[in-house]
Amino acid sequence: MKGLLLKDWYCIKNYFRAFLIFDIIFLIVSCFSEGMSFYLFYPCVFSSLISMSLLSYEEQEKWNVYVQTLPYSKAQLVSTKYIISLLIGLSTVFVCTFVQLLMSIYRQTFDISTMINLITTLVSCSTIPAAVLLPFIYKFGVTKGRIAYYIIIALLCAILGVVGKIDQWSAALIPVSNIDTVLFVLSVIVFPLSWLLSVKFYQKRDI
Repeated sequence: MKGLLLKDWYCIKNYFRAFLIFDIIFLIVSCFSEGMSFYLFYPCVFSSLISMSLLSYEEQEKWNVYVQTLPYSKAQLVSTKYIISLLIGLSTVFVCTFVQLLMSIYRQTFDISTMINLITTLVSCSTIPAAVLLPFIYKFGVTKGRIAYYIIIALLCAILGVVGKIDQWSAALIPVSNIDTVLFVLSVIVFPLSWLLSVKFYQKRDI
């Protein structure tokens, strides 16, 4: 399984350099924005979707067929993508949180409860998209899974826009902390369930 993780890591370094530039741009924008936490959500969302892009590259290069000749189980193949998604997602959360922490100290606006709410929201943004999309892909393949991809991206952008407005409007009817908590609990429950479901789907699928 270590070999699978290394293969994905090399692919990420070769094909996803634009993702790093994308992250840097949003981090810079967040530093000059009043509602800076809003701009930290997007890098976390797209980091969660890297695993789907990896699967797309693998399907194009017929890796998903070739790997069947290697001594890896389908459960290991699926688990690799979830581990990669989790590692990249949480790394992005760490960087975004660090930037937020530095800026809040610089602006003298640091608040521990606000920071905790931000972390829980970022963790949700970095795990829920993959948890929703990957079972579709392992069930139907990347091509059909793209339909779900575009639908969910549109929904996520809409949701993040709403969350960003709530973050800016201190007089919102629903406290942001409640939304953060619900999303975080949902991500903790859904991610492992999605992992198990994807393994089950892929084991029954003919390649």
